[in-house]
Amino acid sequence: MILATDLAIHYRIHSKQSAMALDGYNKNNAEHRYFLCSLLMTCADLSDQTKAWPESKKVATLIYTEFFTQGDMEKEMGKEPANMMDREKASIPDHQLDFLTQCCICIFKILEMIFPKAKVLVDALKKNILCWETSKMVFERLGLEGKTSYEVLTSDELEAQVQATLEVIQG
Repeated sequence: MILATDLAIHYRIHSKQSAMALDGYNKNNAEHRYFLCSLLMTCADLSDQTKAWPESKKVATLIYTEFFTQGDMEKEMGKEPANMMDREKASIPDHQLDFLTQCCICIFKILEMIFPKAKVLVDALKKNILCWETSKMVFERLGLEGKTSYEVLTSDELEAQVQATLEVIQG
C-alpha cells in the first residue's frame, strides 16, 4: 500500500479512481477498497499542500533545499540537473503552481466526490494556488534586484508581501 504514495502509480490508476468516485464508492467491491486506500495514502502524502500558505511555503522550502542540493551535486559531477533542481534556473512559483494545479487539486477533488466534507481541503489548495500566483510578482521584483528564486522563497519579505497584496486584492 505504501507504493500508493508514488505519483507514477497514482497516475496509472487515476482514471479508475475518478470512475469509482463518479459511480459511487462500493465498500463491498475489493477494487474500490484498493482505489480508496490508494487515494487516501496519496492524499496523506500531499496533505502538507492543504495547510495554510505559511506552512505550505515552509514545506516548499524544505523540498527546494533538497532539490537544489541534488542539483548542485549533479553539476559537480558534470551533469545537467532538471530545471526544478537547478537553483539558477528554477522558477519556484511556477513549479509549485504546476504541482498544485496538475497534481494535487485533481487528487483532492476525487476525495471530495467521495467525501463531500473534504471540500475544505480543495478550498485550502485553491487558496494556496492564489498565494503562489500572487507570489510571482514578488519573485519577479526581487529577482530583478538580483535574488535567486530560492533566496526569495526563504526571505521574510515574501510571506508578508503576498499577504498584503491579497488583502488589497480581496478588499
